[in-house]
Amino acid sequence: MPILSEALTSWEIAFRWAGYDPDRYWFNIPMAVRDNLRLLAEEIHHGRLDCVSLEYSKYHGDDPEEAKLHIYYWLREITDCYWGKRFDRKLLKWAVIERQAMQEWCERHKVPLPEFWFPSGWGIEYEWQENFAPTSAATSSDTFEPEPPHPPKNLDYYRCKYACQQISLALWRDAPKSTIKDVANTPEVQNLGGGSSYDFETVCAWLGEVDPRDPSQKRGRRRKNNSPPT
Repeated sequence: MPILSEALTSWEIAFRWAGYDPDRYWFNIPMAVRDNLRLLAEEIHHGRLDCVSLEYSKYHGDDPEEAKLHIYYWLREITDCYWGKRFDRKLLKWAVIERQAMQEWCERHKVPLPEFWFPSGWGIEYEWQENFAPTSAATSSDTFEPEPPHPPKNLDYYRCKYACQQISLALWRDAPKSTIKDVANTPEVQNLGGGSSYDFETVCAWLGEVDPRDPSQKRGRRRKNNSPPT
């Protein structure tokens, strides 16, 4: 039977999507699963796939358990994962993705919904019979009132990302030879755009998406271990 859970870990999704059992002990992770893990980690890191167990803002406290709720705590593990260097099981079993978020991500990228979670022919939501509602949700007049829609998650994240990208384009027009790191470090991006609220690697990734420079100008010295280019 398919799984209809409202949320699964990245570890479970990657294995089941490739047709493998996530509960087995895997000394060597199959290539198809590694590819899925790399994809999920990159999409989560760049904010394109919502992860309910990770916040994108910086954590300034000293509680190690609270810190785990913020993506900056896992930054090395996430980047190692999507560059295929190492797959940290603690991170991948901590990063939880909701079913609806997965559906929206697949639809945006025009990716077929994974069969194990979205079985063909099954409705995405349970459909109640007409004029019938669960008794637990009944009101005094025995009518069912649906919950109001929730506001979009991580709205501040996307606002900040857009602001930083627009500011960076203006800065590049004035200084076209500036690198991504140069622009990301400017007071305009950090303070005016709000980039200081997020880790530096995330801000650089945002700017990399809109970098207008010629590709030949973006190439730096070749790095080892598949490190991302500047």
